[in-house]
Amino acid sequence: MKKVYDLILNNIEDSDIQDRRVSKRNLAKVIYYRLMIARLGEEDNNFWWESRILGTVGRMNLMPFLPRNFYQQRLDMAQKSVRQKELHSISANKVITLFHFGYDFEKKVYEPAVKILSSRKEWKDILHEIEAIENYSFAPHWARDFFNEPRLDTFDNVSGESYELGSKRRHFYIHNEELEEVIHQLISVYDYARRGQVTIPYYKRVAVN
Repeated sequence: MKKVYDLILNNIEDSDIQDRRVSKRNLAKVIYYRLMIARLGEEDNNFWWESRILGTVGRMNLMPFLPRNFYQQRLDMAQKSVRQKELHSISANKVITLFHFGYDFEKKVYEPAVKILSSRKEWKDILHEIEAIENYSFAPHWARDFFNEPRLDTFDNVSGESYELGSKRRHFYIHNEELEEVIHQLISVYDYARRGQVTIPYYKRVAVN
């Protein structure tokens, strides 16, 4: 899957994100993991949420209704399915999840980068690679091999609908090491998922910077 990450990074390195303190490499990781987890959780893979948008069936069913901007909207539609799962699973307010780092990050950093990325011709290549991921059925600790991340963290009692990882400041993402840690720990919790069962990881968001 390194090819997908490289395609994303190569196409956002010149993106005009408003907060230039955010590392482009880390931003590429966020986009990459959101794409990958969204796809791996779809119904033709691990059925963590009700969605087929990023798969072949989704493309065939939806493209006729969105002929002009289907490829630009595809990730956004898939993310909305995951966000519904996150919101349903987490009882706490003001949280940071893999698919939502807070209003400022989403509006000033993530969305402008994705807008540029989805306008590039390589975007179809990225979606083609994602679409080809099908018929995966995982057992716990799948992510270590799948993402080639053998040093993912281990946690006690990862079960149920959600798992709290602690707390983070609102603008944690401007600190490169802290952003890397957040991504690493979020994926470490997804590493415990199995087909039909996922525990949604989150941090409580505190206002102090």
